[in-house]
Amino acid sequence: MAHVVPIAVESVIPAPESVWRALSVPESAADHQRLQDLGRQATDRYQRLASPIGILQEISTDEFEGIFAGEGRNDPDSPLGLVYPLMRHLALFAVTIGQIITDEVSTLFDKRDFALATALDAVASEGCELASSKMEREFIHSLLAAVPSFPAAAVVRFSPGYCGWHLTAQHLLFQFLQPQCIGIELLNSCLMKPLKSISGVIAVGSKDILENAMTQPACLMCETKSCLDRISLITERQEQRV
Repeated sequence: MAHVVPIAVESVIPAPESVWRALSVPESAADHQRLQDLGRQATDRYQRLASPIGILQEISTDEFEGIFAGEGRNDPDSPLGLVYPLMRHLALFAVTIGQIITDEVSTLFDKRDFALATALDAVASEGCELASSKMEREFIHSLLAAVPSFPAAAVVRFSPGYCGWHLTAQHLLFQFLQPQCIGIELLNSCLMKPLKSISGVIAVGSKDILENAMTQPACLMCETKSCLDRISLITERQEQRV
């Protein structure tokens, strides 16, 4: 059964360096006083306006097979297609930081306050990524609670539109998970409203399987390789900290 996950906004405030990195601001410029002031303004506004919340549901491999297949438009070399049948656990998730942030960014652009609008948009994007990571930790916590001696494993998330998983898979994902209950709407374009929302599947299994799958031809066109950086580990030493 899906369960709603409240997220404290204080726990998903991005570090300034991650925001400037997302905006491709050189490290040498990030320490400029005007940029620091701008970053503080954007972060303060984000903290005041964001309302992060998520929904999570464990799903069997058989159930996920149909959701992954979607409308049959996946890349044949999708690493997720190789990964999911071999994973120990899978969970669908969706998370958002709310509509007010997007509205505020639009208002700032309309007022031609381009610097603050751009900074706030970047802070919101990074905050949404942090909220997605919180969903991973929530799933890990539930697994460790059910199996205290949970074996070492790796954890990573995949989203429709990335890694060869076609965006139209959102239709079945939404039908199964029903994130409408936390205010996330699927548009005809398969994009989500609020815009600062992320959905997908969290995979838990062998680190070697995940890393080997991420060398597929579909991965060669990826410019970020961020999935490799996002792989986290469950080990006996980490169990008490998850």
